[in-house]
Formats: sequence, C-alpha cells, structure tokens
Amino acid sequence: MLNSWVLPLLLFTTVTPLLYVQKNEIRSVDTLDGLWTFVREPHNGGDVGIVNGWKGKDLAKFENSTVMPVPSSYNDLGTSSELRDHIGWVWYQKKEFIPLRDSNMRHVLRFGSVNYFAVVVSEPTD
Repeated sequence: MLNSWVLPLLLFTTVTPLLYVQKNEIRSVDTLDGLWTFVREPHNGGDVGIVNGWKGKDLAKFENSTVMPVPSSYNDLGTSSELRDHIGWVWYQKKEFIPLRDSNMRHVLRFGSVNYFAVVVSEPTD
C-alpha cells in the first residue's frame, strides 16, 4: 500500500515548480509582491476609471485610495461591507524602476492569480 502513494507524491512535488519562472545564470526574476496603491470604483459604476483616464494619474492622491498587499484578496482584507461585497473595477498601481543595465532586455510580466478579467497598463516615465 505504501508504494502506491510514493509515485503520485513524487510527481506532484517535482512537476509543480516547473510551472514557474526560475532564476538562473541567463534569466533574472524579480517579484512585484508587496504593497500597491489601491482604488475601488463605485459598485457597478461602469468604466469610471477608464473614462476619466485614471491610468495616467497618481492613484495615491485619490480620496478613497489605500494600500493593499499583493498577492491577496482585497474582498477578504477590508472591514467594510462595501469592499467585501464589491462588484466592479478595482485599480492597483505600483511604480517599479528598471535598472539602466536591463533597459534593452525583454521583460515579461506573469500574473499568478487574476480573477475574471484584467487590463494591464505599463507606461514609461522619466
């Protein structure tokens, strides 16, 4: 009976890490985990942020902005029922700097958990 469990457990533990990017002598890997600026649009508010051009604005200056840890589920972290039961768009923003030595390299973003739909905007700044 013990032998029947050995192979499935070995396969599970050896196959799972192969799905993620791994750092090596050719590839560097950085994580964007941490605290992100977070703004919630009104409940079923349509496309308020898209229509008003929020992508080009500093979300930290918004009256209803806060910080939210990533990765996490914002619905589980808030204390208000509006956030817990929110249906609609939410905005995350993080400023990330790419070192000059890496500016000519190819950069790939990998999202480990996005529910339903996401729009990603990356804009170069000076």
